[in-house]
Formats: sequence, C-alpha cells, structure tokens
Amino acid sequence: MNDTTAEPEVLFKELPTDSGHVLGQIVLNRPRAINALTLNMIELIDAKLGEWRDRQDLIAIMLLGAGERGLCAGGDVVKVANQSASYTDNTVGEYPLEFFSKEYRCDYHLHTFGKPVICWADGICMGGGKGLMAAANHRVVTERSRLAMPEVNIGLFPDVGGSLFLNEMPGHAGLFMGMTGAHFSGADAMALGVADHYIDSGEFGSMLDALLAAPYMGTPDDNQLVATALNSVAIPAPSSDLAAKLAQIDELLDGEDLGEIATRLKSFKGDEFIEKWVGAMFKGAPVTPWLVFEQMRRAETMSLADVFRMELGMAIECVHQGHFKEGVRALLIDKDKSPQFSYASLFDVPASEVKAHFEARWPAQEHPLVDLR
Repeated sequence: MNDTTAEPEVLFKELPTDSGHVLGQIVLNRPRAINALTLNMIELIDAKLGEWRDRQDLIAIMLLGAGERGLCAGGDVVKVANQSASYTDNTVGEYPLEFFSKEYRCDYHLHTFGKPVICWADGICMGGGKGLMAAANHRVVTERSRLAMPEVNIGLFPDVGGSLFLNEMPGHAGLFMGMTGAHFSGADAMALGVADHYIDSGEFGSMLDALLAAPYMGTPDDNQLVATALNSVAIPAPSSDLAAKLAQIDELLDGEDLGEIATRLKSFKGDEFIEKWVGAMFKGAPVTPWLVFEQMRRAETMSLADVFRMELGMAIECVHQGHFKEGVRALLIDKDKSPQFSYASLFDVPASEVKAHFEARWPAQEHPLVDLR
C-alpha cells in the first residue's frame, strides 16, 4: 500500500538539549502502511546517518514511527517480489539486490553509528522494523509493543541482522521465533534480552523531556546519560507470559537434526501459544525453518559485517527460488493467504536447496557489501 500524501516518507528533526547539544530524530512517516520501509526511506535514512555521524553537536539519535500503529511493519516487499523469480518464470530484475543491499548497509551504519541510538518500539515492530530496533543500543518497548520476525509467511528468512539478534535470545527461543514467526510482547522482549527499557506508551513526552534535559558532554559518557534519562521514566516490565514457556521450547528444539525437531514439534500438544505458532510454521514457507536453523548456527562465530554479507546472499537466493514471490503474492498482493509453495512441507526440502542459500554468489572482493568492516 502506498501513501498518497505529499509529506516526506521520513521526517528528520533536530531537537535542542538543555546542554546546548542536539538530539536527532528519525521519524518513519508512512503511517497508513505502518511505516513499512521503502527504498527511498532507506536511502534517506542512510544519507542522514552519514551527515549526522560527524556532527560534534549531535549527541544521540532516536528512531520512531508516525501514527498510532507502530514503529514499522517491515519492508515494503511487494516491489521486490514483482521483480523476483516465480516458479514458472526465472526472470529477476535489478531492484531486489538494490533494496536488500541498501537496507542491510543502512542497518549496519546504525549498528556502528558510534553515538547513542534510541529506538521507540511502541506498537508494531516487525521484520525490517525489528532490524532497526536491533541496531539501537537503547531499545524501548511499551505495553503496546508487538514484535516478530514473520518471514516464514513470505518465503524469506529473519534477515536485517536476525542471524545475530535471534541468537541473543536465551536457549532456543530465537530459533523458535525465527522458524515460526511468533509474535511477542514488550514484556516478552525484556525477558528475552532484546529490549532495554520498558516505558508506558503514554509517557513518550516525559521520556523526551528527560532525554533533552540530560547534562550531555559530547563524550562516550553520554551513552550512560541516555540510559539514566530513560530509566528515570521506565517502569518494571510486567511478567512475561513467554518466559514461562522457554524451558518447554528449549526441550522441544534441542538437537542437531531439524527433521527430528520438526517431527517433535508437529506432534506436540499442551501449550496453546506453542501449538499456534508451530501450526503457523507448517503453513509457512517450507524452506524458511531450514534457513533459520543454518543461519543461526553459522552466525555464532561471525562478525556483524559478515552476517550482513551472508544474509544478502541468502536474500538474493530467495529472490531466485520462487518461494518469496509466491509468499508475498498470497499474503500481500492477492491476500488469499493460501500460498502454493513448491514443496508440500519442510520435510520435502532437499539439502541442496538449503545449501545454495549459503554458497558465495560473488567473488569476495566483488560482494556488494565488501566495504563493511
């Protein structure tokens, strides 16, 4: 869905602090699309990061979404799918590589910005939005936060650094979230270690006031000043419903053979949440659980830059395989929610197809993200 307003898709603001510095705001501004990221938005954000990085007076940046529905529902992937291969046509345009490479580059620049990055992850924060949140070192959630990496529904995989931030979760929780696309709350995010501050959604103004009033010095100590300001408004997170299920999830997902794990999951009965999202996994793209299983294993020993390079190769292979186009068609274009994937289930996916997603697509020195260090 495209916005018809004439307003810019990203708003940039510079808010003066009491210390004489500036707090930069990046406001995703496609509220009717829950601020889904377009290529234009990615390019605008990345350019502004380059401009702000060396500004001595700019001491921190904040990411947030316009409107009441959330930070960001993900990437605007319909155009990517339109230039992707289908099961009957292997034609691939130039846009998918441009979109994914620029998105991952922007995420990398956020991760390595060098100054405090605050993310107000109120409302929906999924896919590409979760990637932005993961790049922040002050991740704020609320009672309205609803987070997920739901790429299993569209024949993709948890990208935008998901190989790393899913591994941050305790035990096998990240593997479960990535394979099933399960939604989780702000309280769950705190329990999983992928959020840092829990603040009531109605306290955004108070949080901003506290941030602007902090005695910044333009030094690395400003990071602690940001944390102190946020903590002055934060409240204890409610108990996490998901936390009580983690031991069961660990038991179900333990092992080195995904086929055995999937068989165990398919027969599991006894918890409504686990059953619901396991069901979603088996209705999703059969190849996705295999990709998640392998990407997380590989990422355990990889640098941030190498993770984004790996994920770009994976994404472009998805573009070429046809599953991605079919998943996007069913969910976002025709909206029949009945994808006809080429494999009946994940048990039918050949090892050769999974392996192809991790093979080098470019010589090392010609990789589109070779300059990430």
